[in-house]
Amino acid sequence: MRINIKQTITTFILIILVFACTHDGALLNPLFTSRINDTVAKTPFDSTTTTSGCDTTKINYVEHIKPIMTKYCTSCHSTNLKLGGYDLSTYAGTLIPAKSGKLLGSVLHGTGFIPMPSTNQFISTCEVSLIKRWIEQAYLVDSVGSSDTAIIVNPPVTPSVNTCNPDTVYFASQILPLMVSSCAMSGCHDVISKKDGVIMTDYTNIMKIVKANDPNGSKLYKSLIDTDLEDRMPMSPIPPFNQTQIALVYKWIAQGAKNNACTNTTSGTCTTTNMSFSKDVLPIFTSNCNGCHNAVAPSAGINLTTYSGTISISARIIGSITHAAGFSPMPTSTIKLSDCDISKISAWINQGKLNN
Repeated sequence: MRINIKQTITTFILIILVFACTHDGALLNPLFTSRINDTVAKTPFDSTTTTSGCDTTKINYVEHIKPIMTKYCTSCHSTNLKLGGYDLSTYAGTLIPAKSGKLLGSVLHGTGFIPMPSTNQFISTCEVSLIKRWIEQAYLVDSVGSSDTAIIVNPPVTPSVNTCNPDTVYFASQILPLMVSSCAMSGCHDVISKKDGVIMTDYTNIMKIVKANDPNGSKLYKSLIDTDLEDRMPMSPIPPFNQTQIALVYKWIAQGAKNNACTNTTSGTCTTTNMSFSKDVLPIFTSNCNGCHNAVAPSAGINLTTYSGTISISARIIGSITHAAGFSPMPTSTIKLSDCDISKISAWINQGKLNN
């Protein structure tokens, strides 16, 4: 039997290339391993270890993070070869696993994460520190100090702005925060995961499962009240909407499901005297934060459904809700609380953070 040597060699090379980027196996492309063998740490990252000459004072994507991604990751996670759905060759692409915790968890080979760059290879202690500090310092883009707050994926249609009417439900300040906090997260209905083809990050996409003026005919409302846990939204372990939130969504749809917003110019002022945790502060967290920071599955270990959980991070709250440099922006990098809500939380803290 004659053997076609040229065909055999070609097949062998293709097999090597396929296995090099099979991510569950976490193998590195052999063509790339030779250039990183000298810099990859052969033992797990030790958070107590300091690396001489590793400056983590102010970290940005362009100078520090992109080179790490290029060195270890983009052979399999790029625009052309997006294994696992991740493109780590761009800032926007890297931001997704960084914010979900998957990037740091993977490079640390943490339990429950796919180990990166491979099952038996670790990036250096310094490089792990750079990634960790970049996340802590709010994902700066460059040395100028730009942050991702200017980068909006799938921006919403500009809502119509009116003076606030207490009988009207407003999409921008009341509905969107609920959807983003409880539904538009990694693995569910964000722009990358888009489970069941549904995206809940903006008005245009949310309206694909809403029938204006018809709550009972809207997939969005029906999913909130579904008694089947597999079909109910948000899905476990995220807590279901409470009756007040469900009624709010119902009323918004019944009023025409408008892409609207409002300003508090009718009252002219934002009352911040004698702030109460239960009456003034907790409702803000319920509408904007508890989808992620709840008692059942508290993101980053933060539970904002209780006084004790809130008081434990009170020193960081203002920095996050004002999107200050060095803090993780909340509710998200592209959504900010209203000036009045920020003022109320700030006033509550300044007035002694009372459990009242």
